[in-house]
Amino acid sequence: MVTRGIPDDELRRRQGIPAEAAQRIGDSLRRQGAEHDGLGLWPRIAEAQVRFLKMLEDVTEEQAHHRTAEGEWTIAEVVYHALEGGRAVLQVVEALAAGTKPNAILSPDPAYNMPTGRALRDLRRDYTLMCARFAALAPALTSATPRQPVHPHPFFGELSARGWFAFQRVHDMDHGGQIEKLREATRTIQG
Repeated sequence: MVTRGIPDDELRRRQGIPAEAAQRIGDSLRRQGAEHDGLGLWPRIAEAQVRFLKMLEDVTEEQAHHRTAEGEWTIAEVVYHALEGGRAVLQVVEALAAGTKPNAILSPDPAYNMPTGRALRDLRRDYTLMCARFAALAPALTSATPRQPVHPHPFFGELSARGWFAFQRVHDMDHGGQIEKLREATRTIQG
């Protein structure tokens, strides 16, 4: 598959995800989607989203927009990516659960089209609202939710609606860890 003109193997390599790890994660997401309904998956997703939001507590605007090194993402860019990625995942899950193919664009680039100077408080609010949409969607993903169609993830392969729903936890955990490291790197910046 090709995403934004870049072969998925190249995207995965750029993100530092070994092929074996991508296969293992994809298999785990497919297994979770097959074994659990939305309410069964929801507590783990919610836990990752709460952890992500806690990482943003006490982060100043200066910290959020400080670039620690050339080519590194800022905290605000990571939050924007998590927000836009979560919105795209919601579109994919909703379409697959309805039995249709999604048309969401998934971008692995955390800074893709981020508006310059977007306030962290606004990003945090929008991310929280996106989390509420995940919570509202969980009861609809029952054992009767179709396992077909599936939609390809650029790194983890074909996933069903519930597999994509489970993916959100992986995504939020990954980027929550990224924010944790950036918080440490920017802790001496005064706001």
